[in-house]
Amino acid sequence: MLLTFGSTNQKNMKKLLGAIAALFTLGFAQASHLVGGQITATALNNQRLYSLEMTLYRDITGIQMYNTETLVVVGNGMTMNIPIAKPAPTLIWGSASGGIEEYVFQVNFTFPSNGTYKVYYQNCCRNAGIRNTTSTPGSYLETTILVDSSMNSSPTFLNRPFALALQNVQWFHNPIPFDVDGDSLVWALDTPKEYFTARSQNVPNYFHPDSDPGFPFAMDAYTGVISWQPTLRARYIASVLVKEFRSGVEIGSTRRDYQFLVDSTQTGVPNVTSGQFGPRIGSAYVVRVTPGSRYNLVFETIDPNEDSVDVRMVGEPFRILNNMPSITHVRASRGRTQTTMNWQTTLGMARSRPYLTAITVTEYRNGFPYYNQDFTVLYTLQNATSVQENAGFTSEVYPNPSAGQPIMVNLYDLQAGNLSLEMFDLQGKKVWGKNVDSNYSGTMSYMIQSAFQPGTYVLKMQQSGKSLVKKIVIQ
Repeated sequence: MLLTFGSTNQKNMKKLLGAIAALFTLGFAQASHLVGGQITATALNNQRLYSLEMTLYRDITGIQMYNTETLVVVGNGMTMNIPIAKPAPTLIWGSASGGIEEYVFQVNFTFPSNGTYKVYYQNCCRNAGIRNTTSTPGSYLETTILVDSSMNSSPTFLNRPFALALQNVQWFHNPIPFDVDGDSLVWALDTPKEYFTARSQNVPNYFHPDSDPGFPFAMDAYTGVISWQPTLRARYIASVLVKEFRSGVEIGSTRRDYQFLVDSTQTGVPNVTSGQFGPRIGSAYVVRVTPGSRYNLVFETIDPNEDSVDVRMVGEPFRILNNMPSITHVRASRGRTQTTMNWQTTLGMARSRPYLTAITVTEYRNGFPYYNQDFTVLYTLQNATSVQENAGFTSEVYPNPSAGQPIMVNLYDLQAGNLSLEMFDLQGKKVWGKNVDSNYSGTMSYMIQSAFQPGTYVLKMQQSGKSLVKKIVIQ
């Protein structure tokens, strides 16, 4: 859901366009046109018919996009080239004279047989002057997909990438990794790839973007939030790799490639009133919703420059076609917008892992999209059990089953008193434990990062003589 509000200040138009052009140049010549993208594969029927979708992001100041791009499919001893005609672009950042365009290429393709396939795309070259690599490497995107009778689809991303960060300003973006099949996903930052002599390889001498030591460039393993406080005005690249697991076995992956620009402008950024979101745990807000109830959220977006803003909500709740939340926007005053979300949940929506959602706020400068900021909300819909009610507090543990990734424990309605967490195997042997010496009340979150052998375990959570137990499966 997307709606634009606010005002424009025409007297600064030339100044803004000049700043955008200077930002793209950054003192270096342009060498190409691609600044990122990803490839996904979505099953259409059980006859191995798939929709292959490639999204490319183009630097408008670079060379033109080719009229036809080619996907390469490799698997089962075969290599197949698939040409796709250039679609019409969408401007997602900056202006027509200096910005970023999005191209969504789509083609239907029937895989010749069941098996694991790699679908990739290559192009030379990236923009010059990228700070965190020592050359101008080629662009390389890839997805791997298991084609079988389950009509498996590859992981994807529900949110667009951001093109701009501001020097010395904390920046949050959530690509929202998602799998339509409900398979377990593990995501992390990865070294970008290039295509070299018929094989892919890491770009040379890559390092994460320069950042404040107290706020490094990082991705939250549970929320998907990429956070960063840049310290230099420069051009950077990065990559996010999402792996898909089923019954503990990796069956696919998707890679998204990014290019970020860092501007030195520090005139204030849009923010939201977060009082209605609930407690903040790490990089996200956590909201509990009782399955079958109606959830209502009202918040305001405030721009200190009184610029126009877009408010967009994306994520898993908006994939539930019969019970999708409704969103309305009202301009409260100059530079201030009120957004209302109404969501009628059902009992069938209850599940162990939370629903991942991002509120994306886009600030417009003189009518052009300029700065984006994400606010991530985790909606937990779990049915309380009699054991939880007797304990006096409730919990959620995810991912469960775990494919070897760390385990997140969220505890709610805690009273004052020291807290202990213990993990036991089925023979009753304690394999891990943690005592939290401070008194906690309300909501607390803890990440269990120890390595466990595959098997079934019991997690015991105890405070003030009351305890909860959860069965956890490590695959």
